[in-house]
Amino acid sequence: MSKINSFALVLIIAITLSSCADNKAKNLYNTWRVESIKPTRPNPPLENYIAAQIPMMKYLQRITYNSDGTSAETVGPRTDKGSWEFGKSGKFLYVTSETRGTMRYIVTEMTKDRFSYQMLNGPDTLVFTWVPFSAKDTLVKPAMPQPQPRAAAPQEQEQPEGDQNGQQQPQAHGAPAGPKGAPQPAPVKK
Repeated sequence: MSKINSFALVLIIAITLSSCADNKAKNLYNTWRVESIKPTRPNPPLENYIAAQIPMMKYLQRITYNSDGTSAETVGPRTDKGSWEFGKSGKFLYVTSETRGTMRYIVTEMTKDRFSYQMLNGPDTLVFTWVPFSAKDTLVKPAMPQPQPRAAAPQEQEQPEGDQNGQQQPQAHGAPAGPKGAPQPAPVKK
């Protein structure tokens, strides 16, 4: 291959990579809200924890990437400002913030309607998927788990006689009772 053909090929590849990175960057300019977070390998305790957090994250967390390379992550009333840039290949997104330093994300999807990346989280790799934020996203606050009422203090009552081991006989509703004189759990309301 001649030197001119080699140079032309390198120039075409460079322009193509540059335009791909430019398209990714243009798609990134937005305010995003989290849609999902999933580990790349099965981890039920982590999956359960994430499932419990996602509704509140959708309500409270926003990330904005501006065309000037600045970024802002808002969680509730707190905003963490920073900057962002793509690596040369466009595969990595580097986000530097005031509180977390520089984070490296592996971009797996980038369109104007969806943005996904992988992030290493201890021994697990998590896939974060973000969608554009809209004002209607803040209209419905997710239900927070309500604290369960504490059982009332046990009242001194005449206890039924125990069996040979000092255990009370099962109660009429089928739940076994604890040792004689021990507080009994409050009935579960359905």
